[in-house]
Amino acid sequence: MVSQLKILFFILLLYPVLATAKPSLKIELKHTTGEYGRPIYLKIIAEGLKADLSLLPLDALSAQFAIDSRDLESEIIQQNKEVHEQPDSKKGSDAITRQILRLKIYPRQTGKLLIPAFTLGKISSNEAILTIMDASNKGTKILLDSSLSSTKVWQREQILVSLTLSTAEEFATIKLGDLPVDGIEITALPIKRVWTENENSGRSTITAGWSLLPLQPGISEIELPPIEYHLNGVVRRVFYLPKIKLKVRPLPSYLPPTVPVGKVDISSSITSEGLVSEGLLYTDDLAYWNISIESKSLTPYWLPPILRQIQSGDGIHFFPATSVRSMQPDRIGVNGRVLHTIPFKPLKNGFADLPNLKIQYFDPATGRLETLVHQAEKPFSAGIISRFLAVLLLTAFILALVWALYRHLLSRFRYRKLHQQAILNIRQANTTQEVVAGLRLAGEAEGWPVNLSLTDWLARWKKKYQSDAELDQTIKSLALIHYDRDNEMNLQKNRQTITAELAELVASPRRAVNNG
Repeated sequence: MVSQLKILFFILLLYPVLATAKPSLKIELKHTTGEYGRPIYLKIIAEGLKADLSLLPLDALSAQFAIDSRDLESEIIQQNKEVHEQPDSKKGSDAITRQILRLKIYPRQTGKLLIPAFTLGKISSNEAILTIMDASNKGTKILLDSSLSSTKVWQREQILVSLTLSTAEEFATIKLGDLPVDGIEITALPIKRVWTENENSGRSTITAGWSLLPLQPGISEIELPPIEYHLNGVVRRVFYLPKIKLKVRPLPSYLPPTVPVGKVDISSSITSEGLVSEGLLYTDDLAYWNISIESKSLTPYWLPPILRQIQSGDGIHFFPATSVRSMQPDRIGVNGRVLHTIPFKPLKNGFADLPNLKIQYFDPATGRLETLVHQAEKPFSAGIISRFLAVLLLTAFILALVWALYRHLLSRFRYRKLHQQAILNIRQANTTQEVVAGLRLAGEAEGWPVNLSLTDWLARWKKKYQSDAELDQTIKSLALIHYDRDNEMNLQKNRQTITAELAELVASPRRAVNNG
């Protein structure tokens, strides 16, 4: 009997300890399904734990979910009863603490996603499986696709993240969130929208993206900014992309720390209010050297400096430059540009001594340091005397050109006049002397001597123009009649044939093939 009483006594002593609940850590979800772009509300509940639940590591959760907000609350409870329901005298060792961590999270992708078990001290929670479906609106899917130009790059080499969102909402648009990433220079690419009509409906395709410039070498994991889906001015969804794992190779140790990584182009031009003509300046007048440095893959602050290479000398004086930096991002890169405008004065006559410019960049495609030398145009600078001589020479050239044109036109007019007169004389000829005079007049129009014999006339004509045997026979017949007075009557007999053939010949000569 005594032993039974002892056992009962010990049970009563241990009752408060046995009655206290065991420490626990658990996950609670209202729903086990969700939609891409919609938030998931998660509760992590800890009871009887002395450790602070706000210190719970959530790294495993961030792999498949983005944590938007968190809120921690705690309360003191008794087993089966709240503390505030008990008088202060009865709050004792049987009271325990309950902590509730409320999380608002977004899925990074669709499919079955795991909410892992959490561990705080020696206590672990349960796991949970979420099924995430495609985003949709009124039964029509909203599809988001992303691509990466490369995951293995050089330090400071551009990486392009391309986004394409397809939706049936014609006026939907997106906004790229602003989320700084340590060690990454990030530039948003422009957002463009194209609406395509189908037979029964249409779809809007929205493109956007980022240009990433990793500044430090090594393996890193990047969380990109969120993508807000707007409709009628209201944020309907927020999309988070899976984290990006990059392997960034360090640049060779021999490279300067500011060398640009990516192809660079340089061009220049000369402008001046006193520019006489292309490539000609006035000595002691102000001119401007405009130098443009551009790169598709670099922001303007990574473009190479060149102003230290431009120094004044005996023949030219440079003034302080004005530099304008700009970007025009598109789907192929940030398109950085620096425009240097450098005023200068040529101090001597002659070619302006503009220096050649040398820039270097690291080509990620070849892994080599490239050197580009820009040879600037060297305009000619002229003083007062040189300007006067230049104007005088130009005036003389213009006058000579006008005189040559006048003589050419006069020559053509004279040729046409003599040519027409020769044809008329031949057609109206009644004697051989008149026919021969018409042929000689045609020769004079060609610039031949005026007293040529018929044989010489025929030789010159055949040398310049095509002819056939009929011409030889016609000239031979004319010569016989012309040099034999007794045959004068033969002219009257054959006048119509001879004059018609010769008039046709002079009116429509054919150039000899060998004379072009």
